[in-house]
Amino acid sequence: MRRFRDRRPNTLFRGAELPRLLTLVVMLGVLVLLMGRARDPSTWHWLAPDAAGQNAGKPTAALHEESVVADDPTAKGPTDLDPQELDAAREEFQAITDKGPLSKEEMPAYWRLMAWQQHQSTRDLRERAKKDVTFRKLWQEPQKWRGTLVELPVHLRQTAKADDLEDNSLGLSTMHEVWGWNTDSQPYWYWLVCPQLPPGMPAGQNIFEEATFVGYFLKLLPYEDHQGKTLATPLLIGRLIWHPAADNPLVRSDEWTWPWIAAAGLALLAAARWGLYFAGGRSRARRSLAGPAGNDEKSVEDWLERAEGSNDEHHRDDPKEG
Repeated sequence: MRRFRDRRPNTLFRGAELPRLLTLVVMLGVLVLLMGRARDPSTWHWLAPDAAGQNAGKPTAALHEESVVADDPTAKGPTDLDPQELDAAREEFQAITDKGPLSKEEMPAYWRLMAWQQHQSTRDLRERAKKDVTFRKLWQEPQKWRGTLVELPVHLRQTAKADDLEDNSLGLSTMHEVWGWNTDSQPYWYWLVCPQLPPGMPAGQNIFEEATFVGYFLKLLPYEDHQGKTLATPLLIGRLIWHPAADNPLVRSDEWTWPWIAAAGLALLAAARWGLYFAGGRSRARRSLAGPAGNDEKSVEDWLERAEGSNDEHHRDDPKEG
């Protein structure tokens, strides 16, 4: 009589299948989070900081309706739209030396550009400003862009207030110097000058704010970095438009939510795999202890089956069996 082997039922997960399945599930979850993040247009703002193509044809003043800017100046006077002003500015620009300190001979051009921005509203400045002037263009061809009205997105990092201004026809007693960078300029900074900061905007040596600067390019001004190396950066005179965190798509409160979720998922995966590995080690240890008995039982079953097969053949071949 043939014996039936006592076979264990096959399980759905054996060996490393379950940890691999968990890894797949977690990675799919991370992929879904990344796809959701990628659907948000603001995620890709850093790839096109000027957004020239996306915002083409839209009024520039309406791009940041919730942004904060200082009150428009009430002074009236000529701007770069006046041909005589442009001619006078070109003569003053001849005294400017790029990559050199701001000298006394350059101050007439400095104050002329300051007057131009003081004689216009923020809306007018933004509507007229060029949006495609990059850091590289200002660096490589400063003579070409000198006195040009431009608009730049900037990540602000430092501000400083100057109260010791010389007498000027605009009656300004204070000035703010602001340093920031954008995707196009990093790791180099812009040197920005404006009479006022937007109300409520943080100031100091260590700030992390987003803004748009609109103003006139004057020259490449030298400065010393943290390593004592002398570099040069564009100096621009104009106005800041501050984008507070609540209104700024680049600094939203949930900006780091999905990375934390992904990290938590990976941590759970690591814990699950560790637990399965530990449990598998204990199971292997038990099987190793019970291994000889199991092997003996299998050997006996095989011997019995071979013996039964031999007996059956013997009976069929013996003529006395009837």
